[in-house]
Amino acid sequence: MLLDRVEAEDEVSRRRDQVRGHLRVTMSPWILYRFILLHLRAVRRDHPGLTIEFLSVDRFAHLVDEGQDCAILVGQFTDSALISTRLADNVLIICAAPRFLAETSTPQQFTDLEQAP
Repeated sequence: MLLDRVEAEDEVSRRRDQVRGHLRVTMSPWILYRFILLHLRAVRRDHPGLTIEFLSVDRFAHLVDEGQDCAILVGQFTDSALISTRLADNVLIICAAPRFLAETSTPQQFTDLEQAP
């Protein structure tokens, strides 16, 4: 009986260090396919007690209303009621075909493209 109790306490101690449960995460499809899916197999291997459900949408999902635990977002974060952590800088590179640039002036801002042929 005492041995059963000691074994049960050992099992609980081991489980305390493991990531377990169900996690609901929302993000754009681009983030899911470009960054997350590459690592999903390793996460599942390393944390077998964790299940993950993805809501992959190109819009801001209200976490509470849609039953999400967390979100991975691109852009400025403005909801001060939530806790945020910067994961990475998002550097944008604007590219154009040489032919396009030869036919128009080089755009300096996005609104310059409105006048492009």
